[in-house]
Amino acid sequence: MDGRIVTLLFALTAFALAGCSKPTGSDAPKKDTPAKKTEATATAPSPATAPTPSPAEATLATAEGLNPKAFPDDELRAVLWKLRYPKQEQWVVEVAATKPEPVALEHLIKATTVSCPQHCPNIRSQAARILLSWKNPSPAIEEALLDFVTHEKDNDVLATVISSIDAYHPTGVELPKALLGFLKGHEDKMVRAYSAVALGVFDYQDAKPAMISALDDPESWVRLMALPGLRKLNARDALPAIKKLQSDPNVRVKERAREVTRALGG
Repeated sequence: MDGRIVTLLFALTAFALAGCSKPTGSDAPKKDTPAKKTEATATAPSPATAPTPSPAEATLATAEGLNPKAFPDDELRAVLWKLRYPKQEQWVVEVAATKPEPVALEHLIKATTVSCPQHCPNIRSQAARILLSWKNPSPAIEEALLDFVTHEKDNDVLATVISSIDAYHPTGVELPKALLGFLKGHEDKMVRAYSAVALGVFDYQDAKPAMISALDDPESWVRLMALPGLRKLNARDALPAIKKLQSDPNVRVKERAREVTRALGG
């Protein structure tokens, strides 16, 4: 056979064998192409935001006592209704922040006065606590808080709010005066006790005589909470009364009396 033909046949055979060994399918090298978005990356969640209340929540809120005439914004009415459950304050603040501040404040202030058979005490309590930490304190907020502590009839609600009031800084004296009245003679021991703490934080010096008198309160919890109040007021003239509590029958009162005595240099 002609040598040229043999050479040609050999070349064709080699070419065919090379084609058969070419990687295909999963063995083929992958090109550098952008990865396709998976469902997870395509729908990555945005930063946490407050969910939008459903119309059903607004309807339920209306049925239970949040009158739409008083709370004309359906969304805020539904959100305030969520306050019947604990630990909803932050959600309310986030939703309220999406509204014009006067509108949000109006709803929150009204929520401190709502009345309904079952859930409204929680709503009043949490709405008042939100106002205490509102980012832009105003005379309207202070007036609302004063109205709240003056008219709230549920002692548990009142005590809960006053226990949070120590982070608030009143611009006037009316709120401290109201708490001073509670310290002097409120029927509920928790209200008296937390009023003592708040008055100390407010540095309301006019409360000093009542705070000293509170050291003789029959309830140990009131005596216990009056001690740090006097420390905040730097009440060195209260040292004789404080020292007497170093023999108090309540161990916690006794220990705190010693701490406060040392802090005041006694």
